[in-house]
Amino acid sequence: AAVAAEMEARLAEVQAKKEELERKNDELERRLDQDGKQFLEAISELEQEVEELKRQNRSLQEEKIDSSEAMDVLQQLDEFEREKEDELRTVREESTRLADLLTRQEQSSEEYRRRLEELDRERESLLEVMT
Repeated sequence: AAVAAEMEARLAEVQAKKEELERKNDELERRLDQDGKQFLEAISELEQEVEELKRQNRSLQEEKIDSSEAMDVLQQLDEFEREKEDELRTVREESTRLADLLTRQEQSSEEYRRRLEELDRERESLLEVMT
């Protein structure tokens, strides 16, 4: 009777650990999906801004504004374009970091899955011993 009670307690503990791992895994996947979506949206917006700046830059060059004004405006646009490209590079680096994080998370998920299978086998063994 004491062995059966101990095995039932162990089984309950294993089941609780399994449920906790599944909850943590679900939350990690949800957060990673949200972050990935936000970064993809940010990259798209920055790329559109860079394209708009390039279009404006070409337009200004074609209009041949007063040369001193044009140079000032072009320098400002070039500087702004460089800033946006730097931001885009930063976002891309963050995207790469998130991709690496996703890879690690997927590896963790696989490890959780293997651990859950191991816990299931252990639970089945405990149930067999109890019967």
